[in-house]
Amino acid sequence: MVLTDMNNVLKNKGEITMCFSPFASFSVAAGLSLMGLLSMKAAQTRTQQLLAVVPFVFAMQQAVEGIVWLSFGQTQTNASMPAVYAFLFFAFIWWPIFIPCSILWSEKHSMPNSCENRAVQIVQTLCCLMGIFTSLILVKGLLFGTTNASIIGHHIGYDTPMPNWIYVTYAFATIIPLLISRMRYVWILGLAGACSLAYSYHIYVGYTVSAWCFFTAILSAIIYLIIYLQNKKENPYSRTVSRHSD
Repeated sequence: MVLTDMNNVLKNKGEITMCFSPFASFSVAAGLSLMGLLSMKAAQTRTQQLLAVVPFVFAMQQAVEGIVWLSFGQTQTNASMPAVYAFLFFAFIWWPIFIPCSILWSEKHSMPNSCENRAVQIVQTLCCLMGIFTSLILVKGLLFGTTNASIIGHHIGYDTPMPNWIYVTYAFATIIPLLISRMRYVWILGLAGACSLAYSYHIYVGYTVSAWCFFTAILSAIIYLIIYLQNKKENPYSRTVSRHSD
C-alpha cells in the first residue's frame, strides 16, 4: 500500500513538473528553431549539417503537436486527425529511418576502408533495415487500425495499434547507430537519447510518444555541443580520414 502511494505521488509529481500545453509545444518549437540555427551556423561539414537539421525537424514536430493541442474539442478527445497523423509521421516514419540511414551515409562516404569500419557499417546497415521494418509496422497500424488522440492529465496520448516489442526495434534503429558512430562525441547523443527514452517510457506510460519528444530540447543542445567540440579537433572523426569527402 505504501509503495503504491509512493508511485502515485511520483507519477503525479512528474505530471505537475512537466505540464504540457499548446504554449509549451510552441515555446519548445521556437527554442529548437534557434538551436537549429546555431547548430547550422557552427556546422562545417556535410555530416555536421545533417546533425544540425535534427533540431529543425524536432521544432516542426513540436509545432505540429501544438496544433494538435489547439484542435481538441470540449471532450478533450476529438483532435484534428490530419494534425495527429502529421505528428505521428515524424515519430513513426521520419526518425526510425532518418537517424540510422543518415549516420550510415555519412560514415560510408567518410571513413577509410578497414575491417573495423566495415563491421560498424554492417551493424549500421542492419539498423537501417530495422528502422524501415519498424516504420512499416507502425504505418500498418495507422492505415489499418483505429488511431485516436486524447488528453491524459497534462499530456497527449496517441492511441494507435502497435505491438509492445516495437519499442525495442525502435530503440535499436535510432539509438545503436549513434552509440557506435565513429564521429567524435556522437555517442553522447546516443546515450542521452537512450536515457530520455527509457525515462519517458517508465514515467509517462501511455504517452511516451508525446513525452519523449519534449526531451528533444536537451538532445538538440547536445547536438550543438557535439558540433562545437568536433570543430575543436583537427578531424571530426575518431580515425584519420580524407577531408575532401566531408
